[in-house]
Amino acid sequence: MSLADTLMYATNGSGSVAPLQHDGSSNLKVSVENSLSIDTTGLATDTGQATANGHLSTIAGAVSGSEMQVDIVSSSGTISVDGSGATQPISALSLPLPSNASTSTAQATANGHLSTIAGAVSGSEMQVDIVSSSGVISIDPTGTTEQPITASALPLPSGASTSANQSTQISNQGIANGHLSTIAGAVSGSEMQVDIVSSSGTISVDGSGATQPISASFLPLPSGASTSANQSIANGHLSALEGALFVDGGAITGSDEGMLIMGRDNSNNAHPLHITNNGDLEVEIADFVKGQTLMASSFPVVLASDQSAIEVNPDKSSASSSLWSSSSIPASSTNNQSGVLDFQGYSVLQVIGNTTNTSDPIYMEFSTDNTTFYKDTYSSIYPDFSSGDFVVSFNDVACRYVRAVKDNNGAAETITLLAVVRKN
Repeated sequence: MSLADTLMYATNGSGSVAPLQHDGSSNLKVSVENSLSIDTTGLATDTGQATANGHLSTIAGAVSGSEMQVDIVSSSGTISVDGSGATQPISALSLPLPSNASTSTAQATANGHLSTIAGAVSGSEMQVDIVSSSGVISIDPTGTTEQPITASALPLPSGASTSANQSTQISNQGIANGHLSTIAGAVSGSEMQVDIVSSSGTISVDGSGATQPISASFLPLPSGASTSANQSIANGHLSALEGALFVDGGAITGSDEGMLIMGRDNSNNAHPLHITNNGDLEVEIADFVKGQTLMASSFPVVLASDQSAIEVNPDKSSASSSLWSSSSIPASSTNNQSGVLDFQGYSVLQVIGNTTNTSDPIYMEFSTDNTTFYKDTYSSIYPDFSSGDFVVSFNDVACRYVRAVKDNNGAAETITLLAVVRKN
């Protein structure tokens, strides 16, 4: 300890001064008198609290979620109301309070005391001032001896609890326990049994105490509710619809009424469906083009798998092209070629013409690309020896291009060759 430190002193009951002592860990040494006694007369006991807790547990068992379950019963098994049949008002303002029940006045007093106590709390601690009549707390002048303290001689603060008030509290607690026990006796399972009574002991309906019938005939209809008048109108319309229905094959007279089934065209105009004189529905295939047209615009038809051959009238149109027209072929020449015919779209070829050379044959050559041609040596064309005329036909020609070729082993000649083509 340095000389600059301050030593704290206090006086004992005899007025002597002595320094305060600590235990080496900076804890103040205080001696408490062994004869300290506390008056426990009238304090609350564990037994009384256990009883109250039992009743509270019974009441808690009647709570489901945030609501208390209640059974409404009476000693007679019925709940009577007055004979008007109307909803009865019940006011809690006129109900008597139970004996020793808490009042708003007593609650206000208790709230005031609790507010005063709350003012002494700072954070999580209660602030306490230790005072005496002289304004100091005296200890032994030696500063070493632990001093006895007796609470029996300490003055009570103003408004402190007394044994008399504790007796009143214990008495009130007993009364509260009695009320809680009474309430707990009204709980059955998880529900509280309740009698609804009036000042006369019953709430009358018709006086019999029996279950009463309720008639909806006098209840007002909700806004917009269906009425019997509207139902009659609807029933009339339904009856008219029912009369417009006919069974298959039923006779219809000129005066009968019915529903006309309509269809809609592309302009959203309504038109009635048509039937034939035999009662068959007339159907016209939309966008069907009558007569021959391109395949993309024609109506597709699927033939039966066992359909026999169908005779059709194919396009027999023809065309002609002159491959040689009074053309001169030199004497003693080979591989003399005519012009080329594009054969696409046709399958029948007929070659006709005349030549002055009746000794040498004419051959036809075919190609798919108009570049490489192949000679048909099996179908050589020989002119008539006297006239020089020739006619030869080729069916089912698949190649697209065709031309004539000729060798001349004699004198110069003049030749005309016309190719006539036709679709098969």
